[in-house]
Amino acid sequence: MAADLAPDGKSVGAITTVDYHNAWCGLTDPEYRRKKNRVGDVLLRRLNEVLPGASDAVVHQELATPHTIERFTHNPLGTAYGFAPTPNQTLGAREIEPSVDGLHFASAWSSPGGGFTGAILSGAKTARSLTSDVGTFS
Repeated sequence: MAADLAPDGKSVGAITTVDYHNAWCGLTDPEYRRKKNRVGDVLLRRLNEVLPGASDAVVHQELATPHTIERFTHNPLGTAYGFAPTPNQTLGAREIEPSVDGLHFASAWSSPGGGFTGAILSGAKTARSLTSDVGTFS
């Protein structure tokens, strides 16, 4: 079963790096957009240094800044890993018992927690828990 994130014969790729929230502060909207384009171009140029010709296959590109992450996730200063967990929220201690039957949680804020990997693992765990309700996945 394909995720259908890209048309047949194409695929999806990601270049990930880190940046400081304050590097994106104080910019007007046009300046912010120009900087996003410039950073995207630099990342594609660096990709070409490692994989010559790779950028020729790019059909569309998006760049998320710390401000983007903050806007959509409300994580302070756009951190990709969310809020700092307390010791009692680590090592599987983020199990959430929903108060509504049939409600399931899948995010970096639930178990196992923390960042993109935690969110992906949480989604997989939730999907597995649903298979008894809806049948097995292909």
